[in-house]
Amino acid sequence: MHNRLAPMARLTAVAVLAVGALTSCGSADTEVAPEDRLAADAPLPVAVPAGTTLVVADDANRLKTLFALSGEQDRLTAEVTYANFSSGPLRLEAIRSGNAQLGRVGDVPPILAHYSEADVPIVGAVRFDGTGSLIATSPESGIKSLKDLAGKRIAINEGTAQQAIFLRNLKSVGLDIDDVEPIKLALAEFADGLRAEQINAAVLKQPDRARYLASTEGEGSIEVPNAPGAYPGLNYVYASTEALSDPAQAAAIREFVIGWYRAEQWHNENKETWIREYLIKDQNVTPEDAKVIAETARLRRDLNQVTMPDELVVGLTQLTGYRTDLMADWVAGINRLRSLLGSIFPALEAAFDYSTRTPLILVAGMCTPTEIRGAGTVGVATYLAESGAWKPAIAKTAATAVEAAQRQTLALPGEADTAMLIKRIARKLLDLDREIKDTDKLITTRFRQHPWARIIESLPGMGPGLGAEFLVGTGGDLANFASAGRLASYAGLVPVPRDSGRVAGNLRRPKRYNRRMRRVFYMAALSSLRYESGPSRRFYDRKRSERQIHTQALLALARRLVDVLWALLRDGREFSIDNPAPAAAVA
Repeated sequence: MHNRLAPMARLTAVAVLAVGALTSCGSADTEVAPEDRLAADAPLPVAVPAGTTLVVADDANRLKTLFALSGEQDRLTAEVTYANFSSGPLRLEAIRSGNAQLGRVGDVPPILAHYSEADVPIVGAVRFDGTGSLIATSPESGIKSLKDLAGKRIAINEGTAQQAIFLRNLKSVGLDIDDVEPIKLALAEFADGLRAEQINAAVLKQPDRARYLASTEGEGSIEVPNAPGAYPGLNYVYASTEALSDPAQAAAIREFVIGWYRAEQWHNENKETWIREYLIKDQNVTPEDAKVIAETARLRRDLNQVTMPDELVVGLTQLTGYRTDLMADWVAGINRLRSLLGSIFPALEAAFDYSTRTPLILVAGMCTPTEIRGAGTVGVATYLAESGAWKPAIAKTAATAVEAAQRQTLALPGEADTAMLIKRIARKLLDLDREIKDTDKLITTRFRQHPWARIIESLPGMGPGLGAEFLVGTGGDLANFASAGRLASYAGLVPVPRDSGRVAGNLRRPKRYNRRMRRVFYMAALSSLRYESGPSRRFYDRKRSERQIHTQALLALARRLVDVLWALLRDGREFSIDNPAPAAAVA
């Protein structure tokens, strides 16, 4: 018995492989001279020579009409003609055979193209929203939902997006191809098959679906909504490798794809013109159905609007990201240095904090007991002074180092090579320390050029570093944070409900939030506690008196700082312990 599921199983496997290979097909023999042929990775030429021609594989005159109405046809340098093909596989075959140089297809033909090793790379893609393709039923099918498809005669055209949409819908209700009776038909025969009850259901695209439903109105035909994800709305533009290897046609294809996207944008903004000129006049659709079709074939509108970010905020983003990388290198370097130093001179490793410059200067020049004992206290102090160590700490550092060296008279194995590595790491850390300080100065300078800088720095605990991180996290705009609560939620400082059944009011810590923003307010809260008589300290002490542990009280303070900072930025005023003067009453 023939397994009708096998072809689709192969398609599913190919889809995984096609992800990285759809746009990198190989080359075929061309008529272009070898010395003039474009390499596969060469940039596409921009200039289109006069006399260049292109044939575009179209569907129901859509691209031809779209380019004409949008004015993009007149902007094309090449002489572009259009040839209609009813399905994606037919358009793909036209491109592969040389009868067309490019054309638009759905989301399934690309998988088949890769599976069959077709030499036709993708050069453009657009995603549409709406319901461009839906299941339509025959008048006497009795189908009301996707589950009712079981046992019904279904129109199938292998290798098309319509086939994939049907299979995805079947899968969503636990059915597969063996649960229905597939009838192989050409796409152009779907509507007639439904009218004649030869089939019970078929996936129809627009405007075919609108015409079919209008012709069977009142007879029982309906359209069944797609399951979520069944219709992805993806469209691709294919081009032949032969055309892309020709510099003239490659430039023309580049020009066409750019114009195609502009034309689709025009289509979004000129619905009435599209309805009148294409759907009604060209496709003979009724005005009522034309409006429905136009609404279901628009570019997606649920994508975030792309706006030009603030120049200063972008610069701070780069600077703070760079500083984060420097600090990661710093921490790794300190840990490595302490590990190496502890393996040959444990007393010296335990004696100092190597995140400060003076101990780093010491071990950059002498890091073994023998070296330090030989130099003595005076020698070590002289070396530190000449190397630019912090003067108030020189005497104590020298005395401590010599004392540690006196306690260790044994040279541990590998001392010479380890000492060499320690000195190298110490010198790198000294340079890294200077780089971090210079970056901090640059961040401070840039941050204080922002209009919010004075307001942010006026809040206890907030300095230029945390202020810059705040600007980066918010984009320098509170438009996305209509309230302080939204900003606090973004920073992970608002508990989220974990209700279940009859249990209500069960709150837990959030798991999804901006870690960077949470760190800003947590560190600001921690820093603000330095002011013993300040409002932050009083708030923290009150929370501790309410039997909250240190972390809970600190997070509560961070949440309070969010409220205060949001209000200050909203009102455009700096922080003050005194209550703001009330606004004068309007007469």
